Amino acid sequence: MDLLIVKNINSFIIAISALFALLLFSEKSISKRVLGFYMTVIVAYYIFRYSFFGEPLNLSPPLVVFLKFFRYSLLVAIAPLLYIYAKSLTTEFFKLNKRYLILFIPSAIIFFSGIFAIFADIVTKSDNELAINYLRIFYHISVSLSFVQAMGYAVAMYFLLKQHANNIKQLFSFNDRHNNLSWLKIFWIIYVIFWILDITNTYILYKYEFGRYFSSVISLLYTTFIGYFGIRQINIYSEAKGLSSNLTENIDKQIQEEEKTIVEDKKQPLSDIKSKEIYSKLVEVIEKEKLYRRSDLSIYYLAEKTNLNRTYLSYAINKEANLHFCYFVNRFRIKEAKEILKNKDYDNLTIEGVANKVGFHSTPIFNNWFKKLTGKTPSQYKKESRFKFTN
Repeated sequence: MDLLIVKNINSFIIAISALFALLLFSEKSISKRVLGFYMTVIVAYYIFRYSFFGEPLNLSPPLVVFLKFFRYSLLVAIAPLLYIYAKSLTTEFFKLNKRYLILFIPSAIIFFSGIFAIFADIVTKSDNELAINYLRIFYHISVSLSFVQAMGYAVAMYFLLKQHANNIKQLFSFNDRHNNLSWLKIFWIIYVIFWILDITNTYILYKYEFGRYFSSVISLLYTTFIGYFGIRQINIYSEAKGLSSNLTENIDKQIQEEEKTIVEDKKQPLSDIKSKEIYSKLVEVIEKEKLYRRSDLSIYYLAEKTNLNRTYLSYAINKEANLHFCYFVNRFRIKEAKEILKNKDYDNLTIEGVANKVGFHSTPIFNNWFKKLTGKTPSQYKKESRFKFTN
C-alpha cells in the first residue's frame, strides 16, 4: 500500500512534467525550450525510477544495468540544465552553443560506465556480486556527484541573479516580477533546500517509511513550482533581440570613425565630448517628448528613438549623470510628479493617478522613489507645498 502511494505520486510527477514539457516546447523562446528539455529529463528519470519500484521487471541483467546507469546519468544532468536555463533568462544575447556540452561530461561518464559494464561482461547474472557492487558504487557516486554539482551550480546561479539585478537597472526604467525574476530567486532558495533535504533523505530518512513519501512529495512541489513560473515567464530581452542592427549600423560606424582620433583610453567607447553630446541629445528627447511617461520605457526603446547604440547611451548616462538607467528616468518622473502635486488643476488626481500619469505602473514603487528623491511622501509634499503657496 505504501509503495502504491509512492508510485502514484511519481506517476503524477511524470504526468505534470510531460504536460509542462509539451507547453514549453510549443514556445519559440530558447529559455522555455531549455526548460522543456529539463522537464523531459525529469519525465525520463522518473519513468526509470518508477520501473524499479516493487517487483523487479522481467528484463535481462545487461538491460537492467543499462537502464539504471541511464537513470543515474539523468540525475547528474539535472543541475547543469537548470544552470543553463537560469543563464538563458539572465543573459541579454543568450545563444545555446556547443560549449555548454562540457557541463554534461560527468553525466556522460556515468552513462558510458554502464555501457562499459555490459560490454566488459561485468554483469552476466542478476545475482552477480561484482555487478551488485558495481551498481552500488555508481549509485553512490551519482547521488554524491549530483549533490556536489547542485551546490556548485547554486553558487553559480546566485552570481547570475546578482549580476542580473544590476543589469536590469541599466536597461529598464521599471522593476516587476517578470524582469527582476523574483520567482527565480525564491526557486533558488527552494532549490538549495531541496537538495539538502534530498541528500538527507537518501542517506538517513529513506530507510524509514515516511522517507519515500518525503522524497516524492518535495520532488513534486519542486517540479511544479519551476514548471508553473517557467511557463509564465516572459522574454526579458525581447526588445534587444527585436532591435534592428541596420538601424544604428551607419551611425555607429560614423561615431567610431570620429572617435578613433579622440579616444585615448581604448576601454572607453566614447570620448568626453561625444559622451556629453549624446547625453544632451538624450535628455532633450526625453523631456521634449515626455518619454519617461511610458511605464515600460527601456534603453532599447531610446536606442531606436535616438538612432544610437544602447551601449553608447548606457555609457553616456553612467558617465555624465553618474546614475543607472532606472534612477536616471525616475528623476524625470518625480520632477513632473512634484509639479503636478503643487498644481491645484490636478486636484482630481489621486496619488495613484499621479503615479500612472508620470510613468509608474505601481503606487508603492512611486511612493518609494518619491521619498527616496525628495525625503517626503507624495501626500506630505502636496500638503507642505500648498501650505507654502498659501502663506
